[in-house]
Amino acid sequence: MQLLAVIVVIVAYNGPAAAGAHDNQFWRRLSPSNGELSSFVNALIVYNGDLIAAGGFATAGRDPVNSIARWDGMRWKPLGGGMDAPVWCLAVYKGELIAGGEFRNAGGVAANCIARWDGSKWRPLGYGIRGGSKSEWVHVTAMVEYNGDLVVGGRFSHAGNASIQSMARWNGKDWQDMTYELWGDVRAFTVFKGKLYAAGDISEPSSGNVISQFNGVDHWSVLVGGAPEDEVDAMLPFGDSLVVAGKFSRIGGKEAIGIACYDGTTWQPLGSGLGQYVWCLSLLDSNLVAAGANGVIATWNGATWDPIGDGTNGDVNALLEFDRQLIVAGNFTRAGQTRADHIAVWDQSAAIANESDK
Repeated sequence: MQLLAVIVVIVAYNGPAAAGAHDNQFWRRLSPSNGELSSFVNALIVYNGDLIAAGGFATAGRDPVNSIARWDGMRWKPLGGGMDAPVWCLAVYKGELIAGGEFRNAGGVAANCIARWDGSKWRPLGYGIRGGSKSEWVHVTAMVEYNGDLVVGGRFSHAGNASIQSMARWNGKDWQDMTYELWGDVRAFTVFKGKLYAAGDISEPSSGNVISQFNGVDHWSVLVGGAPEDEVDAMLPFGDSLVVAGKFSRIGGKEAIGIACYDGTTWQPLGSGLGQYVWCLSLLDSNLVAAGANGVIATWNGATWDPIGDGTNGDVNALLEFDRQLIVAGNFTRAGQTRADHIAVWDQSAAIANESDK
């Protein structure tokens, strides 16, 4: 009965009030002439001044790129030969671009689920991330730099030659464990007020969909105040709070559809949420932006959510502020009324100028 009630709330609620149709004029394609990406995008990052997109696409325009590509301001270009399977997350560590996912090959080189781009070619990180057998589904879904190491999370049982569960750290030369391991499927990391946080379907130190904090030495502890009822897919520091987003309708005993914030003691919803589950978070001009299921995208004004146009016609998996504009990527073919194959640009400066003229 409780599950049915949650479903009714989600279906009945339509999220932020719909923006006027004129707002859709601020959507545009990144590459009007050369075409965009052939399938879904999971991650965005800036590397050496270029926009990097990664996911499950084979081509950018007519060019083969194989799951990862860079936008140089004029067109999409490949990074080596790309990967042989989807990329799920990106990071920059020690001046190199790091890609994690479920691939076994990067640019023709054996690279188990993780690889580094040195500016000219792909290289493995040791023996990479592996499972106990070739048939086991293994993936890297989250990465963050913490205390000089690259911390990597996902679903795996080996890092390098060592038996390490679900989370490991790369110091630039070797794989090591985190002293006290999290077991399960780690989905998101962030560093908030100098401390490392992890979220996912974790069986240690407490089973279920939990958010845990590392003490920096040898122990993880579940955040006080309650756990979400389902998965957390993104976390982002915002002001004095930690914002979390994902596939949940309650957290800390309170209704919070897809997004909530933690002040160090208690959980609070952010308004009425977006009315949908939330897959990704970003900042734009220091404002919080959230997006996710069914293409709903909105900014938080401190009291309510303001929609960004009509959003997209499919899920949004990644957001990134780039050149003072919002890059939106995921599994869609339209942003507002603009054709946009899996990636689009929201021109924030033009939208603000339009509001000022009213």
